[in-house]
Amino acid sequence: WLVRWAWFLDCELTRSQADGVQVGNSDENMDVAELNNADYRSHYIYIAGNMFYQHFENAIDCKNSFHVTISQNTMNDYHATGTGGNANNTAFILSQDGEGPHSAFHWALANEIWDAGLGIRCSGNNGAGVGGSTDPTIMDRDYCIANVIRDCTTGLSVSHGAYSGRSGQEHHFINNTVVRCTTGISINLFQPGATSNVYCDGNIVSECTTDIDVTGNNGLNLYVVTDNIIHKAGGGEAIGGSPTTNTGNVLGSDPLFTNPADPTNDFTLSSDSSPAHEATDENSAYGIYLTQYGIDIRKDFAGNARPTSGAWDSGAYQRA
Repeated sequence: WLVRWAWFLDCELTRSQADGVQVGNSDENMDVAELNNADYRSHYIYIAGNMFYQHFENAIDCKNSFHVTISQNTMNDYHATGTGGNANNTAFILSQDGEGPHSAFHWALANEIWDAGLGIRCSGNNGAGVGGSTDPTIMDRDYCIANVIRDCTTGLSVSHGAYSGRSGQEHHFINNTVVRCTTGISINLFQPGATSNVYCDGNIVSECTTDIDVTGNNGLNLYVVTDNIIHKAGGGEAIGGSPTTNTGNVLGSDPLFTNPADPTNDFTLSSDSSPAHEATDENSAYGIYLTQYGIDIRKDFAGNARPTSGAWDSGAYQRA
């Protein structure tokens, strides 16, 4: 608790009996005053340039924390053991429900994840706590931007438990590339009586059995699915379920990756003729990061600048 301004940089972390890095802690031993005071949570954590693999639980597990940036890490080989903590299969938990009421502004930027049951999971938090706070500065906000996720059972997932009852949570999947997963992007809030929103914008989903799957809307949630490129060689591309907004998505057109086959895994765009080229616009999340932290993250997975005006490329890479 009360941790501020901690950096974890350029390490190799493997085979621990729990998480590689856990940000924040559960609320099990907190009294009422502490439980409802966001200042007790960890703030301003930066985790970058690390290699994570083969931990018993997760590479990174975030809970009860604010302003956390996880950037340019690699995470691989996370599968269920059949018993114990790693039964959840997940490489990276960007927000963890069930273990505390307060989390906000978690950022997953330009990470590479492969060979896992689930790449990145966003689960919100478990409600407003004893005090019933609806303060927007401590409402959950998760942002997954310019990540490359491949060869997982599920690439990106939003999945709330039924007890995650606070309205006003937001989850953003922006300019990611998801390749060769059983399910590319899964959205299932399952929140009876609560309102939360998911924004899925400018991603590429390629060669996944199920492309984008939208389920569990209680009629109050807002699911916005826009400007995504979806393709698989066998056809049958689909956005399953009923997004609230479903516009600008291109289904069935090859994104024309440079060399997507394993082991090269080069998912840059090979041609201006790619349907992902200049297919979307700058998402507001980039401006939010600049306002919050004074840092411009308008860059692609490789660190190349995104255009500051005009059309952007969908996916994790901006064509030069």
